[in-house]
Parts: sequence; structure tokens; C-alpha cells
Amino acid sequence: MYGADLHVIVENTTPAVDAVQLLTGCTLGNHRLRLCDYGKHVYIFVYSEGEGLRLSLLPEAVPESAQFLALEQVIQAERATMLQTARYHALLNERIAALCAVPDDRLFSMQRTSAQWPEEPLTSALVTCDNCGEMVIRTHRVRYDGRQLCRSCADAPNDRLDGAGITIN
Repeated sequence: MYGADLHVIVENTTPAVDAVQLLTGCTLGNHRLRLCDYGKHVYIFVYSEGEGLRLSLLPEAVPESAQFLALEQVIQAERATMLQTARYHALLNERIAALCAVPDDRLFSMQRTSAQWPEEPLTSALVTCDNCGEMVIRTHRVRYDGRQLCRSCADAPNDRLDGAGITIN
């Protein structure tokens, strides 16, 4: 499935995205990889106009471990000891090894699907944000209260914006 016509839409931002880039040659940089972070292990390979193959991780393929989930919560709460962190990483490695051992047909559901690659203007024109003055790709600016802002300024709390009657609701 490798070729210049192949495009991939991934619905997560896990290390699996690195594998997709390596195996397909589709990257963010060459605009043949699209990230839609829905937190799901779903991969849509768009291989011709309107046609694609959708892979979705099957729930039964993921090994269940109450200990793994409990340790993950402790780590996320920033209360983990070094021993707990080491145990978590060991369990994570076991989980990855178990996933790698699952046969393809028991790992993903596969279905042909209609898939449209979203068109977007391709530009590298850089302009400055009217608020912070940083460079931003022209097509990524947001018009807000008569000013052209980068998305981080447009999404920022009010105290980041420097005036001119701009408020974020």
C-alpha cells in the first residue's frame, strides 16, 4: 500500500502514528498524514479517490490489567514512586508484546469505506499575528474582532490578549 497516492487519517496521537509514518511514507510534512485526535486506534488508509480501508482496534485484543490502570492513575496524579513507575513500564512493555503477538484478524476490524481526503489550501506563506507578533501560516489565522490572530492567541484567556477591545467568550 505504499505510494504517492496513499494518504492516511489517524485518530490518535500515540507512538503507533510513528509506525504508520515509517511503514507508509505518509507524514505530516508531506501532507499525506492527517491527525484527528479522537483518542481511538482507528487508521483510515485512503488509496484512491473516495475509497479507503478503515482499521479499528478490537477491544478483545487489548489485554486487561487492573494493576496497569491503577498505576497509570497514580502516575497521572504525580504521586508515583520510582518502584511504581518502573512496574508500570514493565506492564506497558508486556502489554505491547501481547498486542504484537495477536494475529492481524484478531487485532483490528477491517472494512472498506468511502473516504474523502480533506482538501486544504497548501501554502507556506508566513504572516505575523496581530496580537503576539509571531509568524503564522497565513491560512491558519483566525479573524477576531477585526484582527488576524494565530489560533493560540484567539484561544487564549483574556489576559494574554493585549487590548484593542478583544475579548474571548
